[in-house]
Amino acid sequence: MKALIFDSTSEDLLVMLISGEKTDYIISSGDKRSHNSKILELADELLERNNLTVSDIEYVSSVTGPGSFTGIRIGVSTANALSYGGGAELVDVNAFEAMAYGKKDALCLIDALHGNYYFAKVTGGVISETGYMEKVQADEDKSEKVFRTVDRTYASKLAAVIKDKAEKNQTAKKLMPLYLRKSQAEREAEERGNL
Repeated sequence: MKALIFDSTSEDLLVMLISGEKTDYIISSGDKRSHNSKILELADELLERNNLTVSDIEYVSSVTGPGSFTGIRIGVSTANALSYGGGAELVDVNAFEAMAYGKKDALCLIDALHGNYYFAKVTGGVISETGYMEKVQADEDKSEKVFRTVDRTYASKLAAVIKDKAEKNQTAKKLMPLYLRKSQAEREAEERGNL
């Protein structure tokens, strides 16, 4: 199996390559405004250092959300374009699936800014509910809390989810963004009565 995976939904950009049993990745930290200019550059770097080309890739994926609206669109568009142009299968995955991997019961939380979180409730090893909540609500929940951090652990869990889905032939024709709330521009337009 050869897969190229992106996560551009946060401040940190993750570009990962799975080739057989080997997983290689690059995390570019700190500036989500540069994701668009770095995503293909980092993919090329990974392919080159693993002696592969885009035509060798069998699966392409990008985390579809939740997170930065622009970041989601960058990753999803890149994965869709690479699949369309190169013929690789698409694997649909969201951040909660990686965060919840191996958890029986938990509350997965992604910072949504301004004292809010995107959340996924994991019950019996299955994501049972997703949404948007205030920090106060999350603090009151007694479940084990899993916060998203783009690091080695997150990358390995994301790789495991992609491998599982590819082995089960759970592919998609097109990746679609996972938005759990309206964008700031949409919310402000509604407040002004423009929507």
